[in-house]
Amino acid sequence: MFCQKCGTSLEESQSFCPRCGMKVNQHCNKESVYHMNSSNNENSFSIQKKGQGKTFLFVGVIVILLAIIISLVGIIVFMRKGDSNAVGDDKKISSHKIDKQGEENIFEVKDSDGKVLMTGGIKKAKAEIYENSLGNKEPVVIITFNKSATKKFASITEKYMDQCIGMYVNGEQISNPRITAVIEGGVVQITGSMSYEDAVNLADRLSTCK
Repeated sequence: MFCQKCGTSLEESQSFCPRCGMKVNQHCNKESVYHMNSSNNENSFSIQKKGQGKTFLFVGVIVILLAIIISLVGIIVFMRKGDSNAVGDDKKISSHKIDKQGEENIFEVKDSDGKVLMTGGIKKAKAEIYENSLGNKEPVVIITFNKSATKKFASITEKYMDQCIGMYVNGEQISNPRITAVIEGGVVQITGSMSYEDAVNLADRLSTCK
């Protein structure tokens, strides 16, 4: 037997340790002590291994999540870049069409016999929703003439009172109103059976007319 406190070798008949005075019944042999310490060390090592395993698992999950997030961000950026390029191309195509229409579109006012009374003179054109006298809403195209065209159109409406005059874009009639008053303000409304989208397209064409 050995003293648990100081490690002195003891005989089984001894009740006290001759070196430190510890009672023999409170002792245990070195083998028991070693076994207990060994078991504690094994338990501690097992706990450490479990803790390390959980740490590695947690780190692995974090790494996988980061990889997924980075991949998703890359895909989103790529898709947005593709959309941006597509929009840019569309804008270029639309701009090209408008330029082309600006070169080709010609606005004319003609009498019932096809005689050209006025060419060009449009300052701007826009589409709006107009409420008529019956309370119904319908799309209209509002044309505003420049200063010289305003005077010319006023003289045309004065001369052709109670007659129809046609408005044309590239030879295509877009309106054929009957003149009931002299239009001196340089603003004309075009109405008819058309959707708002049609009115917008017509206004775009008129805006690019010469």
